[in-house]
Amino acid sequence: MHYFTYYGEGVKKKVLLIDDSIEYLDAMQLLLESSGYEIFRTSQPLQTINLINQHQPHLVILDIMMPETDGLHVLSAIKAQTNHQPEVLIISGKNFAPERKRALALGAAGYLTKPIGASLLLAEIQKVLGD
Repeated sequence: MHYFTYYGEGVKKKVLLIDDSIEYLDAMQLLLESSGYEIFRTSQPLQTINLINQHQPHLVILDIMMPETDGLHVLSAIKAQTNHQPEVLIISGKNFAPERKRALALGAAGYLTKPIGASLLLAEIQKVLGD
């Protein structure tokens, strides 16, 4: 008997959004749900590990500048503490080369700078997920 995972037609890939801006989360959720993704979200980055273990997303879209902790600490925790290892895409308001380099060194699959257009974001998500 063969077992396999199928992400074909009718099966939505899961995305976890982490950003301290509720307005940004609302906009991202609307865009991604209308593009066929199943969305989970939080404005509290300290919930990230529990949410990943609970929902097992294919992708985490993570902000860098947040009040509780910064996104690079969250990225490190994802890589070190989760049973499930999703791809992580950083979307930051900071276009700072050393930060980008550090995020990629920590295991981020990509780093985009806000503001970002919908078509570029969707293309980057498809690239990261191999769609």
